[in-house]
Amino acid sequence: MRNVSLLRRIGRLETQHAHPIRREPLVMLVECVDSDSNSGGKVVVDVFRASTNVSWARERATAAPGDNGHRCETGSHLPDVLGEIHELCPWSKDPGVCRLCEGTAIATPTETTSLEKEQTT
Repeated sequence: MRNVSLLRRIGRLETQHAHPIRREPLVMLVECVDSDSNSGGKVVVDVFRASTNVSWARERATAAPGDNGHRCETGSHLPDVLGEIHELCPWSKDPGVCRLCEGTAIATPTETTSLEKEQTT
């Protein structure tokens, strides 16, 4: 008897709160050296890569009053921001190690010709 009433109560609660749950993504703030950090302006957040459950962002100083930061769509990235971070990344020389660039054109290693390979060896 108790199980039936409990199930009925749970059913009523579920119908009362039947709105979909909106899950916000986890934001990973990447620390990077910014050349404009001494501009004396405000700090904005650029979301440069976003998946369904994780977004990567960086803080940037700006003097522009209308600048509220850049944001990419879910499942995409901002190539200019990701490129800047990739240049400073210690793992950028090792293809496949850095997870920030994985799956983008920035992470694709440039192919070396046989002449270049001979010069490096």
